[in-house]
Amino acid sequence: MRLLETIRQYGRERLTDDAREDRRVRRWHRDFYLALAKDLHENWCDPQPRQPEILARLRAEHGNLLTALAYRNVPSALNPAMPHDASCCDDPQATLALAAALLYYGVAGGFRSEGRRQLERALTEAPDPTPARAHALVAAAHVALLQSDLSAADGWLTEAGALAERLGEPALSARVRGYRGVSALFQGRVAEAFSHVEQAVADHTALGDRFGTVTWLCTLATVGNAAKNPRAPQIAREALAAAETHGEQWARAHLLMAMGRRAWTLGELSEADNLARSALEALRGFDDTFGIAKMVEQLAWITASAADHRRAGRLLGLARSLRHAIDVTIAMGEPQDTEFHDRCSTEVRRALGHDGYEQALRDSAALDGAAAAIDYALESQTETGTRPDAATASESPLTRREEQVAALVALGMTNRRIAAELVLSPRTIDSHVDRILTKLGFSSRAQIAVWWAAQSVAGP
Repeated sequence: MRLLETIRQYGRERLTDDAREDRRVRRWHRDFYLALAKDLHENWCDPQPRQPEILARLRAEHGNLLTALAYRNVPSALNPAMPHDASCCDDPQATLALAAALLYYGVAGGFRSEGRRQLERALTEAPDPTPARAHALVAAAHVALLQSDLSAADGWLTEAGALAERLGEPALSARVRGYRGVSALFQGRVAEAFSHVEQAVADHTALGDRFGTVTWLCTLATVGNAAKNPRAPQIAREALAAAETHGEQWARAHLLMAMGRRAWTLGELSEADNLARSALEALRGFDDTFGIAKMVEQLAWITASAADHRRAGRLLGLARSLRHAIDVTIAMGEPQDTEFHDRCSTEVRRALGHDGYEQALRDSAALDGAAAAIDYALESQTETGTRPDAATASESPLTRREEQVAALVALGMTNRRIAAELVLSPRTIDSHVDRILTKLGFSSRAQIAVWWAAQSVAGP
């Protein structure tokens, strides 16, 4: 619910009539949103998956969150003549805690740069060596790593590590170790990265920190792939199961991308295609434009490897436009991303010619936003993925993923078994089946099976 601007202005005027009341209400407002942010942060990893819902709640409160972050016990911008009142007991540590609690809103909700600005300002204004500062330092390092600002990240991690040891915060020390592993990965020191992250998993497990264990296990699987560790496939399976059990949807999506990357490097194109598409599907409801760009880019590599060069060019163009929208480059990723991108671009340009390549890049550039990008990548037909054994007729109203689900429904599989087969969550399969029924005007799974059989007989 939003206030009319005239009512909002009237309320502000009434508050500024009483300077002390103005401060009291603004502080109450800040404390309310601090409590809300902490609660949602603590429930980010929950057996009942609700991360997109958490982001939606925070998105709806975006203006209030910025107001709460801007709270200071100083003369009000609404009333510059209002005197400072030391009795109000301004607490910059609360602003630090609020900025840190909004970490996932920033990195998975589309406010990465804004989140970093808020963290940096709060850290500057609250230099005391407190637990709140330590947690904010780690949050700032997390964002900086995602922005490939490794120097800033390493500096914050050094301070956070020393502070965690001084304060006797073992869980914080474990997080610092994990992020040091991520920094090492981005700098190409993969063996060191694996050692750090593996220890972070062990430390969180010993502390009984379910959230930390799941998060760093997913990271370990990704690092294991990069390090070509022989245990990487088993770690990935364990991480995927843990993420499913504990409702970690965002990390699960990035894990699926890492698994798809490994399959592609091994030449398993069908598996790579299915995993890349599953990763994109899992990011619905998140505003992770950078993550989506990385997944679309990876899907372009897979598509080019299957010789669908025009489609690969369009996916490269789509990934490029997503990166431009948030002002990042292909280099802001894993060490080999630039090499793989250049190799794919060269192959596509050679196959299509210069003009054809440039046209392919332009074909998808007009798509607006992450949601449209996911739709485009998932609903397109490519030669890479495994089509159902009997292809559907060209006039099928279903998307490629829906056709896969329909084929498995026709084989008598339950939604849970289909989810395991396609490496998707049961809820995602439930949604696919509902959309299939709606599109075809059916009311039962048996009707889907009959329709699929008819389509198979009709042929392409």
